[in-house]
Amino acid sequence: MKASLPAGPSLPPVLQTARWIARPTQFMETSRRDHGDVFTVRLAGVGKYVFISDPALVKQVFTASPDHLRAGEANWPLVPVLGNRSLLTLDGKDHLSQRRLLLPPFHGERLERYRELFAEVASRHVERWPRGEPFALLPKMQAITLESSCSSSSARTRTRRGSSASAS
Repeated sequence: MKASLPAGPSLPPVLQTARWIARPTQFMETSRRDHGDVFTVRLAGVGKYVFISDPALVKQVFTASPDHLRAGEANWPLVPVLGNRSLLTLDGKDHLSQRRLLLPPFHGERLERYRELFAEVASRHVERWPRGEPFALLPKMQAITLESSCSSSSARTRTRRGSSASAS
């Protein structure tokens, strides 16, 4: 017996895609209100995606066996943008290997070392934000995230070079 997907908007995929692009938050909130915490969206040229908004269910998904939920396989539309070796486009042993490379620098006490750096980056960006007028927050937050990641990465590289130079 083939499993069926949860209900979702009945609009044709091209209209769902247009609404998702034009007003993503409104589209997702309306879909959740109309179809519940788990719903299916059909995107033109991409396929069907099941969205989950209940925190307990999201936790179940993220803690499920990778043998059952293959996120990399589902993220195939991201390959042209991220490449076929991105953490988001891999599954199984390849995903775990890449994840192990990425996680140590951003784990617990190591991340604590970068608190000041992240705060400085965020402060510089926030100082340049418009005052007294609306603005798009997502690109601003993405810029902070990118600069923080790049800065911490270059700091790690400098630290490693310094420690290997002093060891020789």
